[in-house]
Amino acid sequence: MSCLRSKRTKNFMKFHEKISKSKTTTMKHLIVLSALFVSLIFSACESKNSDRDFIADGENLSGYQNQPGTLNEQNVTDKTRKETQTDGNEVSSVNITERKLIKQGTIKFETKDPGATKEIISGAVKEFNGYISSDNIQSSNSIIVHKVQIRVPAENFDLLLNRITESADKLDSKNIRVLDVTEEFIDVEARIKTKKELEARYKEILTQAKTVAEILSIEEEIGKLRTEIESAEGRLKYLRNQIGYGTLIVEFYETPGTSFGFFDKLFNALEKGWEGFLTFIIGLVYIWPFILILIGIIFILVRFFKKRKKKVKA
Repeated sequence: MSCLRSKRTKNFMKFHEKISKSKTTTMKHLIVLSALFVSLIFSACESKNSDRDFIADGENLSGYQNQPGTLNEQNVTDKTRKETQTDGNEVSSVNITERKLIKQGTIKFETKDPGATKEIISGAVKEFNGYISSDNIQSSNSIIVHKVQIRVPAENFDLLLNRITESADKLDSKNIRVLDVTEEFIDVEARIKTKKELEARYKEILTQAKTVAEILSIEEEIGKLRTEIESAEGRLKYLRNQIGYGTLIVEFYETPGTSFGFFDKLFNALEKGWEGFLTFIIGLVYIWPFILILIGIIFILVRFFKKRKKKVKA
C-alpha cells in the first residue's frame, strides 16, 4: 500500500510539473503576441500621421477638385507656415534696420530763363546717375509750363532735389513723400516662398497620381499656384524698382512781362475773330442740307403769297 501511495504521489507531482510548464509557455506566448499587437498599432498610427502630413485632405485626390487652391493651406502649409514665421522673424530682424522706403516728390517754381533751367536739370540728372522718364511742355494763357519727371537712385534723391531747388528764382510749392513698404515687401517674399513650397508638394503628389482625373486635377492646381507666384514676383519686382529709384516731378514756368499793350490785344482780337468766322463757315457747311430745305420752303411760301395777292386784286 505504501508503494502504491508513493507511485501515486510521484505521478501527481509529474502531472503538476507538466501543467506548470504549459502555463509558463502559454504566458510567454501571450506576452509575445501582445507585444507584436502593440507594435503594429504604433506603426499604423505613424503611417497615418505621415500620410496626413503628406496629403492634406485625406486618402484620395478627389478632394483637390472640390477644394481648389488647397492642399490644404492648413495641413500642407502647417510646417511651411512655422518655417515662414521663423524665417520671417529672421528676415524682419535683418531688414528692419534697412527700411524699404519709396521716395517721391514734386516741386514747382518760376524761372526767368526756361532754357537755362532745363540745362541745369539735365546736367544734375546726369551727374547723379538718374534719367528723365517724361518731358512735357504746355501753354496756357501765355504761360509756358515745362513738366519733367525724373527717376534717380534713392541715395541721390535729396542731392538732386537740393540742386534743382537752388536754381529756382521763385519756389511756388514743394511736396516730398516717403512711403515705408517694409512690411509689404517682407510679406510678399514670404508668400512667394510658401507658394513655391506648396507647388513642390503638388509636384511630388503628381508623380504618385494613378488616374487621369487625379493628374488633371493636380495640374490645374499647379497652374493656379504658378499664376499666383508670377503675380507676386511681379509685385516684388515693382517694389524693388520703386525702392531703388526715387521719382521727382519738376514743374517750371516763365510768366510774360507787363508790356502787354493795346496793339497786342488788338492783334489777338483780330486773330480770334478770324478763327471764329472760319469756325462759323465750317458749321454752315455741316448743315447745308437743312439750309437747302429751308430755302425751298421760303421760296414756295413767297410764290404762294404772291399768287394770292394777284387773285385778291383781280
